[in-house]
Amino acid sequence: MNAQTRRQIMERLKAERPEPESDSITKNAFELLIAVMLSAQATDKSVNLATPALFAAMPDAATMAQKTPEEIEPFIKTIGLYRNKAKHAVGIAKALLERFDGEVPQTLKELTSLPALVKKRPKWF
Repeated sequence: MNAQTRRQIMERLKAERPEPESDSITKNAFELLIAVMLSAQATDKSVNLATPALFAAMPDAATMAQKTPEEIEPFIKTIGLYRNKAKHAVGIAKALLERFDGEVPQTLKELTSLPALVKKRPKWF
């Protein structure tokens, strides 16, 4: 897909939904990032049921980075592939602290550099 086609698609989407809303229930960029990672092979409903307690206990990257995957697992056990996702959550939190001062990066290149978010970057990235 070339740049012009991508641009046309984005313009049509923006015209149809100028202010799109997510089904994810999150309060900030960190919560959204973790919720999106958790939603792989899962439903937004299952993620929305699990994340309030998770984010109450671990509201930011600094707190989550200090946890082990085993400490995260009970919060997300109802979501498929929860053991791997717990490892990825810790990895993402640690990477945010080490490389971005605990903040979620704003560029696509930086976001896709985080562990577990993109296995192989598509050509159009």
